[in-house]
Amino acid sequence: MAPLIALKALALLALAQTPAPVPVPYPAPQVPASADVLAWKGWGYLQPGERTMFSDDPGLPDFAELERRYDALPQRPDASTWRERVFILSSVDVLDHGADGILRPRFANFEEPHLENIRQSLRRLEAEVAVATGGELRLVTEISTEPERLFDDSTPGRPPVGPVFLKRYLEARFNGGSYEAEDKVYRGPYDGVLVLTPALSESSQATMLNGTPVDTLPVYGLSDFNVPGALDIPLYRTWLSQASRRFQSMGAPPHEVEPKYVPGLPFQDPASVIPEDLLPKVAALGEPSTSTVLEILRHAPPTPKQDSSATPTVLPVAACALQIAQDPDRGQVVRYLETDPARPGDAGTPRPAGSAPIFDLASTPFLTCWVKTSSTDPVAIKLFGEGGKEIDVCLGGDRHAPSEGTSSVSSVELAVSPQSSWQAETADLAAAAKLAGFTKVVGMTIGPSANMRRYLRRSTSGVDYLFDGFQVSASGTPTAAPSAANGIEEKAEAAHGATAMSPELTSLLKDPSEIVRLNALDACTRIRDAALEPDLVEASISTNPRIAEYGVRALASQGADSAKAAVLRTLRIGVTDHSRAVAADAVADLKDPKLAGAIVVLLEHKSWVTRLAAVDALNKIAGREAAIMRSAFLSQADPEIKLAVTRDLDPTNDEQMRRALWSAVNEPSDAVRLWSDYKLILSPDATMRKEGYKGVRDDSAWVRAELLRLLASHPTEEYRAAYELGVADSAATVRAAALDGFAGLEKGATADEIQNALSDDNPKVQLALIRLAKAKSMKLPKSTVDAMLSSPDSNVVAAAKELSE
Repeated sequence: MAPLIALKALALLALAQTPAPVPVPYPAPQVPASADVLAWKGWGYLQPGERTMFSDDPGLPDFAELERRYDALPQRPDASTWRERVFILSSVDVLDHGADGILRPRFANFEEPHLENIRQSLRRLEAEVAVATGGELRLVTEISTEPERLFDDSTPGRPPVGPVFLKRYLEARFNGGSYEAEDKVYRGPYDGVLVLTPALSESSQATMLNGTPVDTLPVYGLSDFNVPGALDIPLYRTWLSQASRRFQSMGAPPHEVEPKYVPGLPFQDPASVIPEDLLPKVAALGEPSTSTVLEILRHAPPTPKQDSSATPTVLPVAACALQIAQDPDRGQVVRYLETDPARPGDAGTPRPAGSAPIFDLASTPFLTCWVKTSSTDPVAIKLFGEGGKEIDVCLGGDRHAPSEGTSSVSSVELAVSPQSSWQAETADLAAAAKLAGFTKVVGMTIGPSANMRRYLRRSTSGVDYLFDGFQVSASGTPTAAPSAANGIEEKAEAAHGATAMSPELTSLLKDPSEIVRLNALDACTRIRDAALEPDLVEASISTNPRIAEYGVRALASQGADSAKAAVLRTLRIGVTDHSRAVAADAVADLKDPKLAGAIVVLLEHKSWVTRLAAVDALNKIAGREAAIMRSAFLSQADPEIKLAVTRDLDPTNDEQMRRALWSAVNEPSDAVRLWSDYKLILSPDATMRKEGYKGVRDDSAWVRAELLRLLASHPTEEYRAAYELGVADSAATVRAAALDGFAGLEKGATADEIQNALSDDNPKVQLALIRLAKAKSMKLPKSTVDAMLSSPDSNVVAAAKELSE
């Protein structure tokens, strides 16, 4: 039997050398429900007798069984390696722009205990993949933690940490192809990239970047991060999704199969997604050869109908604490407690041990309990029906739904005041039950609603509620509904709607609520009045980055010289890094080349995020001096900064092109070398253009393919020689990009220029050849079309049939 927390050595087979064994941290078993909570008399909706704690999840994996199986795995010297790059963003500041125009800040960060839980779950993921594949696949994670506070905006249809954010942050931070830099640091390619964030969102993102499957996992929104092991299942699912997409990126058709699970463990069998005998090959290939792609395609499973009745494994909940407490007025009561700033999970309450429902809302639609709290944060009593249907009784009101989506849960809001006396709360659930589509309640939990979970708690001392006397009845007098979030939403709406200076606006600018102040400052960006300046200056020096940001924005919009002077002062000595970054942007909007020198001082700023903002600001200012200052940032270590500078280099500037010449050869980042090559190709200097075209022979296949795609975006006959080289490349992605390049040229391609492509049996190349033939009305040889018609790739066959018709 394993000890409470067993540490087992995982011997990783190396790519080039054997690393030191790393222990696998197995969590302790879950602690069973407290007997006194189960037996508490205040659960008045339950008859005395055998009770069990309700939970709407199947529980955590059996880590003792996982440990046993992992230890029993044979050593496989022939095991394939899957390299997973993991970025942990420790601090994410999201500003939500609601559909109603209201700004709502949603900042969150990982504390060290959260980071340790994440690292342990990632370590166990390596063992879980090994067990699921019988030791055929070895997962190796490379983890880095971003210490800086990162800022993003969320709008309707644009969730936080989405594709735009990911592309900018990641594009230069890992490579899509192989390139051996002088520092010998491995930067790619990887089989998958994972971004773990504390963003208060339930929106995971799945995309392809640099030819690599990329996924985000907003930890606070997906599971109870405080329970060791709770992240294991979503992490494993994310890896499985990446493996499937990587398989498809090789040319295999997408397919859905009935989920099968590793016997005895809640981890889906990878063979459910990828044929068992082909899974190792998915990870073993950086750039697949033609023969292997065809082999994978021929073994690809058929696509059965998706079973809509299949329900996925539910993430574990029940981590918020329920305790028995002693109250001077009511004796023994139950206490609900949250101590973490973020608000995950629920606390399950007792239910009968049998299968009978707890109560039926058709006959007893009124739920009553006594509540006492000092917390300003609302909490919800959640009632569950069969199939996961839910009704939330929100005590103290619900939080506003973020822009990326609203909860579909039926809810009732009741007024609760933070005070020292007990309050009777009664909810009439008849209408909510009709909307939710159930009356028989099978379980009840206490915890934050879906909307509450997307905001940090307000209470500095935690969320602390006392409950007594839960009852259901056929009749009752419902408690009144609360005002909008204790008046905060109402004041935020008033602030947002302000159109002129007034005593009311002055009061809102000093309101204790961050949301109210933020929306008042936003209104001031649309109001010009000298009387506002003192309040705006005060906001611009706030230690709250978002308040300072909108203070600076509002000052910049005033137009007065005194306001401009205040913005310049913030640029020089702003209290927060973010306020200086915003001030740099505001100064750049003045379009005055003489002010470029005020921005370039941020070159030495300790925050790379602030230095990147300086680059973006200098990009707005025209003129030679600003360009020289901007190119000075190429010496920065951060690849995102270097990429931002390189994208805006002036091809007509000799000094900047000389810098690009060095980067095109020596820069470790694929993305920076790519854009250096492209800028050199755009130069009027023939010597520089010649150097840029050498990018078509870059060590990285990703750079070669992307350079040809960039050239194809602005086709010219001068690029023909580059396409000729590309058609003969060893990488199928490059050959396909070259054919697409030919399709953009006015004269297309001659048979001699694409001779080798006519016999290429790679599906990607075949599809590109078909696109070229259609674009230029080319007649392909019968042998080429026949080979396409016999391709194992159904997309190639369908396109070839259209071509032959």
